[in-house]
Amino acid sequence: MDSTAFPEKRIVIVDDDDLVARSLKETLRRNGFTVPAVFKNGEDAVRELPSINPDLVLMDIVLKGHMDGIETAEQILESFRVPVIYFTAHDDNDVLQRVAGSAPYGYLIKPCRSGELVSAIKIALARHRVEQALFESERRYRAIFDNVSDVILISEVSGERIGPFVDANEAALRKLGYEREELLNLSLADICDENCADDCVAMLRGLLEEGTASCDMILVGKGERRLLVDVNAHQFPLNGKMLVLSICHECTF
Repeated sequence: MDSTAFPEKRIVIVDDDDLVARSLKETLRRNGFTVPAVFKNGEDAVRELPSINPDLVLMDIVLKGHMDGIETAEQILESFRVPVIYFTAHDDNDVLQRVAGSAPYGYLIKPCRSGELVSAIKIALARHRVEQALFESERRYRAIFDNVSDVILISEVSGERIGPFVDANEAALRKLGYEREELLNLSLADICDENCADDCVAMLRGLLEEGTASCDMILVGKGERRLLVDVNAHQFPLNGKMLVLSICHECTF
């Protein structure tokens, strides 16, 4: 393989077998990868990984030290979002169940051919690239969602009714005075002032029938906070569910 194929991809090896680690390192270098570090135990790998900033980790399961490879991989995935491929001689059912629970990016049985190793790394890096793009997209959406000054509430349609909120932006929490967990146990009908109850019921009925509805109402928050708002709501499908987006623009009493 062209040695310049992966000039910027940095692969860290975690394996306490010196012979295997040297062989892996040489194979990776021959195929154009950089190997900035080799660790014999999970503790060292977790401690040093942030300063190395690798693109991927090759992880043995049985390691010296207090953490095995699966525990180490779980910490790496959770703390650093670095993809991990297991490279191990162990394939019994108990181990495989633990491996599956740690959501790895690959699993190779020693010994494996150079082509298998490189293919597994390429697939893992491609998957991680897609996941990172989705993560960044979701982060941008969340930043926009939470910086809108209007109260935004999202509910799920369940049968013939609109259920409790499944999400709310920071403006909703701040203006209504609820913690997120508290608000997500409530619905639009729960926070509508009793004097506006008929309007709220009519709006929700129209929303279910037409897919969109609007009305003016008073939202009641904690501590008897009251907001006069112009509510515009519409249904939209997402991941097989029907959701309701309610944008509540605050008006002046």
